[in-house]
Amino acid sequence: MIKKISICSAFIILTLGLVSVCMAREKEKDEEPRTEQEMISEAKAGLNNTVWQIELKEMSDKTDKKESDTLRFENNKIISEKLSSEGFPSSGYTVRLKGKDKEIVVWETMQTSEEKGIAFWRGQISSENMRGVLSWHVDEKKKKDYTFVSLGKEMISEEPEESGTQVEEGMVGDKAIESEKKIIKEEVKAVPDEVEDEAAESPVQEEQEVVEVKEESVKKIVAQETEPLKKEEKKKKKGLFFNR
Repeated sequence: MIKKISICSAFIILTLGLVSVCMAREKEKDEEPRTEQEMISEAKAGLNNTVWQIELKEMSDKTDKKESDTLRFENNKIISEKLSSEGFPSSGYTVRLKGKDKEIVVWETMQTSEEKGIAFWRGQISSENMRGVLSWHVDEKKKKDYTFVSLGKEMISEEPEESGTQVEEGMVGDKAIESEKKIIKEEVKAVPDEVEDEAAESPVQEEQEVVEVKEESVKKIVAQETEPLKKEEKKKKKGLFFNR
């Protein structure tokens, strides 16, 4: 008896072990590591729609003079308030990852201005902090190199679409009403004369029909009332004839 119990227990333990191994393997399959390209796409999406307040310091300046700037990442483009005031437009940017666990996000871009030259930006983000360099080639002889660090980060809040949609719908409604009025006017103008004549004559026709019906009913009533009198006259005439 004891041997049978021990054999059953061993069988149960072996079965549970096999089940746990199978479940672990299935879990590993479900939790397959992300590819680097997927991680880059996620990093780029996380950088998009953000605004960074940064502090710039020119490398050649020996003083502690610093400049403030704002970097805006929106619609997968970057723009600098400082350089946009100098005539530099927004530009696209590339993203790559580095570090042991690919935890550091590196972005780079190049912006050009016909009058103010070329600007190269390179920044890296780690633990919600950004630092990097700006190399501004004003012309072939003049170049300004800066380092920068972030002071703060904000998310770009998307404006609610309902208010704009309601306004647009209201505008569309007004336009629709006006267009309907125009269509109705055009349709009225386009009505043939024959149809208008028929519409104008229809009330008169109805009145005539009513009058005809009344006349017929009056004739019937008169006929019913005069019928006995006619019969009596006929009898009298017959009596006079026989008396003769």
